[in-house]
Amino acid sequence: MTLFDQLKTMQLKQLQHDEKYHKEIWLLDVQRRATHMVLHFAKYSSKINTAIYLKDNSCLTRQLIDMAIIAISTANIFNVSLYTFALTERERSCSNITELAEELFASLDIKGTNPEYEISIKINNSIAGMCKAAEALDHLEDFPFKTSIINGTAELFRYSLALLHTIEARDIPSIIGDRLVMIEKKNFFFEETGNYITGYK
Repeated sequence: MTLFDQLKTMQLKQLQHDEKYHKEIWLLDVQRRATHMVLHFAKYSSKINTAIYLKDNSCLTRQLIDMAIIAISTANIFNVSLYTFALTERERSCSNITELAEELFASLDIKGTNPEYEISIKINNSIAGMCKAAEALDHLEDFPFKTSIINGTAELFRYSLALLHTIEARDIPSIIGDRLVMIEKKNFFFEETGNYITGYK
């Protein structure tokens, strides 16, 4: 399976997950859904900073996986391909997600001794831009809301994978699958609805 196929499959399965298990969000209009995702990103940013400070890689992995999941979900809201809009031509030549994460980290060209901290600053700055977009829309300002949200989503997808590489998180698609099934199991109709790993009904 090519990287394109892997990412498209992840987006499709995320779409199915959101439609099945998050109807209260999926039924919102696009503006409110996008703003909801920005709030998710802001929440994870704070937890990522704390996990890095405490050197808690277990918590850090969980927050980064959640951030990647929300990036995939946000891409679906705007009907855009992560493979197309989030990656360079060189990055598209990677054979799988693990190799992509390594390439994304290398592309940041970080020279310091604390790459986790440096990437977390980039994450904060990207989310700040997305918060500005959400705020500007409420004020009806002349501001490129859609472009800012999409570009911010691309950046956060890239940063989350790059940071996962630094803490040696491997087989990211499987970790995402396990995380989403854990969430799905909280639903009363889990058995009847199906799940991210074995398929939806």
